[in-house]
Amino acid sequence: MKIRAVAIAAMLLLGAGGGRGQEAEAAWKALRRDHPRDPLAERAGMELAALYLKRRQFEPAAELARQVAERGLPRRGLLNVNIPFRPWADVQGVRITRLGSRKYRDTLIRRIADGLNDSGCLILVEKVLSKDSLLNRMFIKFYYDMKRRNGYSDMEIASKREALENVMIPYRIEENVELLTRNGFKEVDTFFKWYNFAGLLAVKKSST
Repeated sequence: MKIRAVAIAAMLLLGAGGGRGQEAEAAWKALRRDHPRDPLAERAGMELAALYLKRRQFEPAAELARQVAERGLPRRGLLNVNIPFRPWADVQGVRITRLGSRKYRDTLIRRIADGLNDSGCLILVEKVLSKDSLLNRMFIKFYYDMKRRNGYSDMEIASKREALENVMIPYRIEENVELLTRNGFKEVDTFFKWYNFAGLLAVKKSST
C-alpha cells in the first residue's frame, strides 16, 4: 500500500530528526483519510503533533512566564505554562492550576487526615497506572479517543501530554491505598474506575 509506505517513511525521517514536515503531514493526512482504522494513522498523528509542537514559536508562553516571574513564584514553586499557539494579543486570560509533586504526597495526605474528625472521609480521584503495560497503553488510547470525540485535536492532546510528562507521575491503585493507610486512614476502598482513572474513599482512623 503506497500511502502506508510513504507514511512509514515519513515517520522514520521524523524519528531520525528529518525536517520534511510538510511531506510527512501530507502522507499522514492521506493515510488517516483513506485508512482511518490503521493503527499507524493514530501513531503518525501523535508523532507529527509532537514534532510541530517543538517547531512552534513560544513567544506567548515566554511572555506569560515573564509576567509571572515579575510577580514572584512561591517558594519551591514550579511554573508550567500550557498555552495555545496563538499570538499574545489573542490571549484573553489565563487560568492558574496546581500540579502536585510526588515527594510531598505523604505530607499533604497526613495534613488532610489531621484536619478531619474521627471517621471523617476523604474522596480522592486520581489518574492511576495498571500493573500491566498493555492495559496502560490501551487505557491511554481509549482516553485519547474520547478526547477526539469531544473535539480535541491531535495537537492539543500532544501538547497536554508533553506538559504533564515526568511532572504528574501516577501511582497504581495499591500504592494510593498504601499512601492513605500509612498517613492516618484506616479503611480505603475503590468506588469508581474508568480506564486509567480511579476514585478512592478513605475513612480516618479513630483517635480513641
